[in-house]
Amino acid sequence: HTIMNEDMLFAARLRRAGYRIEYVPEARVLHSHDYSLIQTFKRYFDIGVVFAQAREELAGLDATGEGIRYVRGLFTTLLRDRQYAWMAAAAAESAAKWVGIFLGKRYRSLPLPIVKRLSMHRRYWDRAT
Repeated sequence: HTIMNEDMLFAARLRRAGYRIEYVPEARVLHSHDYSLIQTFKRYFDIGVVFAQAREELAGLDATGEGIRYVRGLFTTLLRDRQYAWMAAAAAESAAKWVGIFLGKRYRSLPLPIVKRLSMHRRYWDRAT
């Protein structure tokens, strides 16, 4: 029973069982979301919930470092390509993601009605443990 990121949790279990996760640069997957800023926040709130609930299972995985590297790369690319008009949107989206994860990791200290409003998957909380 998880709110989302079941693939990440499965990969963590495989690693703990001694398997390796391999990056295959030739592999191609089409996957995208056209989320508003609020939807992005809610998605990342739920990701923060996963990080909180699976803390032990995900121990040793550095998601924060990956996020920081992504944001640095994004802004480096925008600057290099002189895409200055996109910088405000990139900053707002990055902030929404960070605040979402920050609050999601701390969902246990928030009242359930607030958690439901911040979550993208509100019905999850009807049977959450």
